Amino acid sequence: MPTSRIRTDGQAPFVWVVLDAPAKRNALDTEALRGLAETVHRLAADPEVAVIGLRAEGDHFCAGADIDELRALGSSATAREHARIGQAACNALEQAPVPVVAAIQGYCVGGGLELAMSADIRIATPDARFGQVELGIGSIAAWGGMRRLPRLVGVAVAKDLVFSARHIDAVEARVRGLINDVVEDGDLVTAIEQRTEHLLTAPRLALAASKRALDHWADVPLAAGLEDDRETFAWLMEGDEFQDGVSRFLARSGR
Repeated sequence: MPTSRIRTDGQAPFVWVVLDAPAKRNALDTEALRGLAETVHRLAADPEVAVIGLRAEGDHFCAGADIDELRALGSSATAREHARIGQAACNALEQAPVPVVAAIQGYCVGGGLELAMSADIRIATPDARFGQVELGIGSIAAWGGMRRLPRLVGVAVAKDLVFSARHIDAVEARVRGLINDVVEDGDLVTAIEQRTEHLLTAPRLALAASKRALDHWADVPLAAGLEDDRETFAWLMEGDEFQDGVSRFLARSGR
């Protein structure tokens, strides 16, 4: 469901999903959240798409939920549905079988940070500012931030960021493990496309299996996780990706 706030850019194998409401600092209403989820699902189902990028027009990545819509929710039922839709958008990013890379500039706060944390890789410009700021308006990060933030930075740092509702800069975000890297100069989109070029030809099934295992490392007991890894390993060994990969390796090594 295309919306005026969500569009795509580029073509397979690397396609960008673009937040396109710069006048509102790319704040997202429920229509945009639905459109984001449906766009990601469509791209994830395309066998030609190997990497999904998430970026935003203008000076800011995303200021979170549309505050005018939040004020008008009116009841616990509509608030619950709003949270469900936001969670669905974040889940679509996290559960995509291909890598999702977020390009972040300016404000990445509230729901914007929740979107970014749902990506696999987060790369930012030096001017980026991050914050889980919902406590400042008497709310919580209901799109998944309360669960994903401590997984990335640890519970102690997550409590500091949530309780203070403060903004941190890109340098601190990198030190805390909230983002992967900071692009000091040059074009952020070009830098990300260059840094992720190796993913475009990576074995798709093995990459999806690796992403799935890493995403759920904290959800599965060690013994069950090891059993899953054994079964996945055995399944991959029977596939063409493994056979082709071994053949290429042997050819490169002269064997």
